[in-house]
Amino acid sequence: MADLVPNKDEEFAPWVKNLVDKADTQAAALAIPANVFTPIIAKLNIWSTAWAAFLAPNHGAMDRQAKNDARADLEPAVRDLIREYLINNPLLSDRGKIDMGLPIHLTTRTKPADPDTTVDVWKIDSSVIRRLGFWYKNSEGKSRAKPPHCRGVRMNGAILDHYPLGLYELIESYFNSASPFIKEFPEAERGKTYYFVLRWENNSAGNGKGVGAWSEIHSAVVP
Repeated sequence: MADLVPNKDEEFAPWVKNLVDKADTQAAALAIPANVFTPIIAKLNIWSTAWAAFLAPNHGAMDRQAKNDARADLEPAVRDLIREYLINNPLLSDRGKIDMGLPIHLTTRTKPADPDTTVDVWKIDSSVIRRLGFWYKNSEGKSRAKPPHCRGVRMNGAILDHYPLGLYELIESYFNSASPFIKEFPEAERGKTYYFVLRWENNSAGNGKGVGAWSEIHSAVVP
């Protein structure tokens, strides 16, 4: 994100204040949790104070160091804000990005299609106490590689004393990027049955998009 953040302090100072002020003001409209800004604003205030002291005619080496330290603390937090909540936020218009000093994408990337295959579980390892290992692969083809554009699998599961009445009972959710998935269990769950399902997810997964169909319900006894 080096191209988004001004390099020179004299350009960074007005840019970062404008960005944080506008993003904070629009937090609710952009669906950004309010507590995200508390530490950022605190760091911004420290930077603003240090920058003002550095601009004083009689500033010294300690003022320079304080200014550098304050920016080193603030800049990563601002980069995280941009990356996580602003640059790809569908609620932030191109006009809004420009007002915040952010670039706009002139072209739209084509999102990968939803996975059209299911996950096959081909091995469950229960050789280690309190641990289950799940080996999985694509349901189509002989290869054990993930389908194209898929980043991994979502596993939902739960310890139950009965066969699940529906997927809503599988309340635990995990993501795993490469087979196998290893799950540890507490001593109290030894001998109990763990029920689970899996599905593929791609990089655009969210709000029901970018995901494949759930597998059949599998089960394994915790060793």
